[in-house]
Amino acid sequence: MYSYFTLLFYLGLAELLRRCSIVLLRAFTGPLSKIPGPVFMKFTTLLWDMHIINGDKMYMAPKLFKKYGDIVRVG
Repeated sequence: MYSYFTLLFYLGLAELLRRCSIVLLRAFTGPLSKIPGPVFMKFTTLLWDMHIINGDKMYMAPKLFKKYGDIVRVG
């Protein structure tokens, strides 16, 4: 018989795997998957949020448009 801690651990691990699989499915097969942009920004908005906090978003956005075209996926 498993202890309650072990069952909660397995439940938490299953939830983590479920969330990771959802993120991967949305990043590669979702409706926005064909829009170009940095690969890291398909999974999280952390990098873009750091540019907003640092105040250099206005310098980063033109670089992204120049590299990827008229439409860029940033989050």
